[in-house]
Amino acid sequence: MFNFLSLKLGFSFTEPNPDSGDYFTFTKEGKIAMIIISVLLVLIPVLVYNFCFKKKNDESVSENDAKQGNKSAAKRKAMLSTKELVVSAVCIALAYVCSSIKFFEMPYGGSITLFSMFFMTFIGYCFGLRTGVLCGLAYGVFQLIQDPWLLSPLQICFDYLFAFAALGLSGIFRNLKTKDKQTGEKRLTKYGLIFGYAFAAFARGISHVIGGYLFWMDSMPEKFPKSLSFIYPFVYNFSFIGAEMIMTVIVLMIPGVAKVFIRLRREANS
Repeated sequence: MFNFLSLKLGFSFTEPNPDSGDYFTFTKEGKIAMIIISVLLVLIPVLVYNFCFKKKNDESVSENDAKQGNKSAAKRKAMLSTKELVVSAVCIALAYVCSSIKFFEMPYGGSITLFSMFFMTFIGYCFGLRTGVLCGLAYGVFQLIQDPWLLSPLQICFDYLFAFAALGLSGIFRNLKTKDKQTGEKRLTKYGLIFGYAFAAFARGISHVIGGYLFWMDSMPEKFPKSLSFIYPFVYNFSFIGAEMIMTVIVLMIPGVAKVFIRLRREANS
């Protein structure tokens, strides 16, 4: 596909990876194209939804809300509010910066970073699955630009697009609550934040594992036992994802840390 586009456009999107000639990386033109694509991935769905469907959804706001003057109900019908866009952009920027701070890096991509996955899962925890997955998809393109290991379009999907879109699945646990012992009211609990993060990170790992079975088995070290080759993609991918998961969960379990992010979520949705 990349070679076809190169012939049509007159310049190359990819070039051999300097670390391994068997794989490819992006040229300067290719990186610019990926940046444009990542921006369009967010803007086009938002604009189409807001202009084509928002009016219809606003009209469907219940009469009860209209009588009560509940203007916020109509605002929530927008795909991404201004506050969602701002908060999501900040989280993507933090994740991107933290992903460049690496404690350990694997030979064929993947690394233990400074909590970069958490900032992406926080989007889903704040705003739900739709926003989380959409932003994760855009972030996957940024990761593709930052640390590209290219074999085929399908490999790009499993190692970048699907993998980082999966970080938005943290939204599944966003409404997990516990009953307050003193007041009896149900309140957001830190376990919604932690379980959402762990589930989303695990889902990312599964996407990498599938990509590993399909495309990366040839990179298995010679010293790795042949009889255990079927677990190689799990060992490779969860060695760095699992380590970062454990490190992040330990920090979130520190008293007061999760409460800060729960408070930030309330502010983001107010």
